[in-house]
Amino acid sequence: MTATNEGDLYYAGAANILDMPEFYDYDLTHRLFEVLDQFDFWWGIVGRRDDPIEIIVGEELGPRGLLTQCGFVYHKFSSPHLTGVIGIVGPSRLNYSYVIPVVHYMGDLIGELSSNW
Repeated sequence: MTATNEGDLYYAGAANILDMPEFYDYDLTHRLFEVLDQFDFWWGIVGRRDDPIEIIVGEELGPRGLLTQCGFVYHKFSSPHLTGVIGIVGPSRLNYSYVIPVVHYMGDLIGELSSNW
């Protein structure tokens, strides 16, 4: 998932969610798919935090336990013209030892490449 301060929101791999046992729960899957397209939901989460890389799990992902069984790892990036985040959302049991370095690397790479725009 990627979001920018210009209101752009992109994601890929949503079909992979259906392979994970947590998302056999129709209500959870429905709530996740419902918020995947909501820029304000995701930007609201990342806008409240100052650290460049964050790990958000469970109840921190929304009011009334909206996505309590989910986790979100993201990294902020910026260029002279654009600010945004890149991240991965999935079950709260994400393989964090793998996901965190990948998200960190991609965020740094986007920041580095876009610094000359």
